[in-house]
Amino acid sequence: MARKSLQVAVVGDSGVGKTSFLNKLAYEVLDTTPREEYEISTNVNRPDVGGRGVTVEFKEADEETDLEQPILFRNAGCILICFSPEIPGSFHNVTRKWIPALQMAGSTSPVVLVCCKSDLRKKSAEFEREGITMVDEDIAAELAGSKFADLEIKEYLECSALEDSNLMDVVETCAKFGRIRTVLNRPYYRPARHFSAALT
Repeated sequence: MARKSLQVAVVGDSGVGKTSFLNKLAYEVLDTTPREEYEISTNVNRPDVGGRGVTVEFKEADEETDLEQPILFRNAGCILICFSPEIPGSFHNVTRKWIPALQMAGSTSPVVLVCCKSDLRKKSAEFEREGITMVDEDIAAELAGSKFADLEIKEYLECSALEDSNLMDVVETCAKFGRIRTVLNRPYYRPARHFSAALT
């Protein structure tokens, strides 16, 4: 039997909250321990899917190895670029580092830009006193619709794993714009039963 599947590659600087977001989304735990993949199901209102359920598989890219092995980005049906509002450099690296890296990998998949840790916006005054200027939400949102040769940032979202806020919105947005493929389920074969008996 066939099923609909979407593979999403997740990139972004270290410390921006990618792993916590994925663990809360897929396993409902606040955990910074990376896993090989994160899987969640959702329904998609798209003509090519017909409102059927889609399995969305998130794979978190490793900065050290996956940039040198770009097959993950070429195979992904959608790219998630993450940054954190209290780390302005992580936002600047969206266009300075991650978009160029995806272009070098040959990716043409739709891009969704996500601000993780949106709960920290409530502490903007505290960060200001420490000399840190939060990434402005309106400025970040202006990147939605931007095109970089064959890459386009389709949507901008903010979410918080800590507050369990807008996590499914991210999944549904990826499913809305991503390149969904049909995957054949592997048939289940009952293993052969083996018997042994002592000869007398």
